[in-house]
Amino acid sequence: MKKKKRKNKTSLQDFLVVGVIIVAIILAYLLLNQSNDQKIKINVIRITAPNCQNCLDTSKIMQGILKSEKDLIVSSEKKISADSDEGRKITEKYKISRVPAIVIFSNKIDKVNVIQGLFKIENNVAIFEKAVPYLDLQSGEVKGIVKISQISKDCKECPKPSQIEGAFKRLGVVTDSNVETIDVNSDKAKKIFNETKVKFYPMFLISKEIEEYWWVMPQLSHSLGKIKEGYFLKSPLPPYFDKDGIKRGLVKLTIIYNKSCSDCFNMSSFKSALERAGIFIANEQLVDVSSLYGKSLIKKYNISKIPSLIISKDIIEYTPILKELNNTGTFEKDGNYVLRNLGNVRGFQKINASLY
Repeated sequence: MKKKKRKNKTSLQDFLVVGVIIVAIILAYLLLNQSNDQKIKINVIRITAPNCQNCLDTSKIMQGILKSEKDLIVSSEKKISADSDEGRKITEKYKISRVPAIVIFSNKIDKVNVIQGLFKIENNVAIFEKAVPYLDLQSGEVKGIVKISQISKDCKECPKPSQIEGAFKRLGVVTDSNVETIDVNSDKAKKIFNETKVKFYPMFLISKEIEEYWWVMPQLSHSLGKIKEGYFLKSPLPPYFDKDGIKRGLVKLTIIYNKSCSDCFNMSSFKSALERAGIFIANEQLVDVSSLYGKSLIKKYNISKIPSLIISKDIIEYTPILKELNNTGTFEKDGNYVLRNLGNVRGFQKINASLY
């Protein structure tokens, strides 16, 4: 059967399945392509934010710099609090408005490959003040703690805020542990639905603090809609309820196998791969190839190898995995997906569908 072409979508699901951490991103900015023959001496002051347990540990930034730049020699390094006398003098002198911060002194600072976008360079000083979360020295407020809220009702299969929190954590985003749940039938929920034109739930809301994460927003902005209080996820995360109250994204698996074949491929491993990719498996049915139902499926879908796997049409809700599925099988006219090719994986029996 011919494969149906499907449009490639980019959604928050793509963003969720790709996990990175802040240190890795910052290191990517700091990777050096050249090595200086002459050693460069630097003096380092790390300014900490008082009483801010969630603020970034800048020692990791320094470790990244030293790992990337082999020619650096740290002549001195000290850590001071922003509310100390020395801390206040340095923040005032270099107009540092937020901490944690790093100040690097060197008469060869221009030889250190620290890019302008990450460090501010002036004279013989390089200043890093892009940490998040951070303490705003003018207001005294800690900024960059993201609050997640959800509009939902009881649904054990539906995604939970903890899943978004986990994805954000892998990106270096710090979230508030207190999650507000807004009842889907409440006046507040109805107001948000009217404002956003969203017709599904659970619906997830994200506070404006996400804007502080300069390395995340460019990736995430296409998945977010803007509201007065912050942002909302424009696309549903399955399983979810649509505008008619129908639950979408509950995937059913039908495995056609030969019960007399002990050496055949164990399709449960493919099921595990689907679950690791975030697919919610609501039901699994094993069908022997010799049964009437098994024969009817082989004939209906022109199956040429067993074991075979049929995935219900709700798989279409999981956009990140569709491209890979297109490489290993076909989407049928009824919307179901049939696994047909696992490459060089052994343990499959060839059959002639016309004989069934």
